[in-house]
Amino acid sequence: MALLTRQEKKKIASPWVQKVFVDAKKTANLNLDDLDLVTQAAEDWVETNQASFVAALPEPFKTNTNAAEKTLMLVYVVMKRAGLI
Repeated sequence: MALLTRQEKKKIASPWVQKVFVDAKKTANLNLDDLDLVTQAAEDWVETNQASFVAALPEPFKTNTNAAEKTLMLVYVVMKRAGLI
């Protein structure tokens, strides 16, 4: 995957800022550069670990789902672990 543009990173960070700071009425102690860096770090981690995740998936899930479906499952698991769903 190509590197995320600054605008794409902003689209990712915006709902996070809304939930973590605006909705929670917390003072934002991070700036756009901070969010840009952490968004890129998360993207780099996903890129580095994608093959490992797919290799760990059991059959028949692995062969009967596409990349977007696999990603969505990972996202739901991570959100559940964080108490978001």
